[in-house]
Amino acid sequence: MAKNSTKTKDMSAKKPNKKVTTKVIATLVVFGIIAAVFFGTGSTTFYNFKNSLVKPSQIVTSDVVTVGVFEPMSGTNSRYGQEEAAGVELAHDLRPTVLGKDVELLYADNRSNMYDAETAAAELLQKKPVLVIGSYGDLLTIVGGDQIKAVSIPAITPTATNPLITANNPYYFTATFSLARQGEALAEYAVNGMEKTAFATVKGSRDDSATALIDRFDAEAKKLAGDGAIVADLTINATNNNFSQTIDQLKNLDVDTVVLAVPSVTAQEFMKQCLSADYNPLFLGDRDWDNDEMCVFLEKNTDIMASFPSVAPAPATETYDVFVEAYYEKYGQDAPEPSGNMAAAFDAYMLGIRAMEDAYSNLLNYNEKTIGRNASSEAEAAALVEEYRKAMETGIPTGSQIRDALRKISDFEGASGILSYDGDNEVNKTVTIIHYFKGKRLDPYIVD
Repeated sequence: MAKNSTKTKDMSAKKPNKKVTTKVIATLVVFGIIAAVFFGTGSTTFYNFKNSLVKPSQIVTSDVVTVGVFEPMSGTNSRYGQEEAAGVELAHDLRPTVLGKDVELLYADNRSNMYDAETAAAELLQKKPVLVIGSYGDLLTIVGGDQIKAVSIPAITPTATNPLITANNPYYFTATFSLARQGEALAEYAVNGMEKTAFATVKGSRDDSATALIDRFDAEAKKLAGDGAIVADLTINATNNNFSQTIDQLKNLDVDTVVLAVPSVTAQEFMKQCLSADYNPLFLGDRDWDNDEMCVFLEKNTDIMASFPSVAPAPATETYDVFVEAYYEKYGQDAPEPSGNMAAAFDAYMLGIRAMEDAYSNLLNYNEKTIGRNASSEAEAAALVEEYRKAMETGIPTGSQIRDALRKISDFEGASGILSYDGDNEVNKTVTIIHYFKGKRLDPYIVD
């Protein structure tokens, strides 16, 4: 673990293993090997950025600010949970304090299991963190949602995107583009980037997530290419490995671009059967395709053209440069490049720190006489005054104050792109589109 002025607590049976992968899983940190991280006299960019983030204390107390890390540190999703935890820790190395207080990380291992996730979330929230980061995986994130809402603690999931995470939950935020945003970005890429004008879409039956992506794709494609852009919206049984009937329909429609909104494993089987049927359109997938197995598949099957959104870091931002430099300072120059999951988690932590600072700055503009002036009722005004008093006493904004500040963040430059909430809980951010052609991964296409 990184050396901090306040030692971190481990709420799970194991401390997080800092594992970062790209196409090859590489164990970068073994439990217990790294007890401290020392930054030497590295480059000017990294140190100037780090020093610019460490602001003078706005309030002096001996208290700490606790941030929960709710991730699958063990189980089937442990690889990705550890990547996100590593991203949080890297950001924590750069910003170990906020509002003159040490930031303490509290870990809760949801063990990649929805039942363990419910217990882990409850145990974490009993410690009363001011912010929670996590989890990897839509279902694991949704499981903790009701408990997060009940205790009014804001949470940011780095990479989960299911609309149910934020639906009717004002305290859960996303740090990665939604499925609807993916559909919009894919349409912009296909029409403006690839100059395509006619599309067919394919989704699994009763797949609400795919419906959200396709609905937005259809709307944006029609806006950019005309009402006739969508030739057909088809549905398949994803559990049936014989897709010949649907492939015949696509061939008869004579479209050269197919939005294939199905899981990565199903997509690979579908594309193989298309090859066997001598049908080679451009396939557009969702972010579920952004994994090592799909990349290896596309490298081997050189006749397949495919594009999909990725959580890959955004090299166009200055924060990306700082993120990468800090990463290699910590893990060594021979380490594989940092993953997109790590970059997204890095941004989630930095967004939380920014929201805490903004929330406290907002409070300094009020006092007890004015804080409830615009309240809709006396009860609401009294609650606002009570929260104001609590924040002024502790020097730490309350959950609702941090939530409100998060919603107002706009044009935040992160390692994974430019992020904005603009009054919403789902982030609006730049989307990186990955494209494979003849087995080669080409330069990404960025959709603002």
